[in-house]
Amino acid sequence: YSGAPFGAYMLWKSADVTIAAGAELVASFNRTGMSDRHFCRRCGGHLMTRHPDLDLTDVAAGTVHGIVFAPAVHLNYSE
Repeated sequence: YSGAPFGAYMLWKSADVTIAAGAELVASFNRTGMSDRHFCRRCGGHLMTRHPDLDLTDVAAGTVHGIVFAPAVHLNYSE
C-alpha cells in the first residue's frame, strides 16, 4: 500500500478534504469499489484514499502543510 514498513495518515470526513494546488496532477485508481486511491501522475506518490462507504478519506500526513501530526490510532494490516 505505501511501500514502507509504516506510514502516517490522517483520517478526515471526505467533504473536508480538498486539493489546494496541483489537482491536474492527481489520478485515481479503484480496483474493488471500496476505495479510491489517489496518486501523483508525475511521480506516482500516494496522496490519499477515499472510502465512499465510510464517507472518510485517509490523507498521507506528509502532503498536508501547516498541521502538526499527532498519532492517535495504530492499525495493522496482514497484507
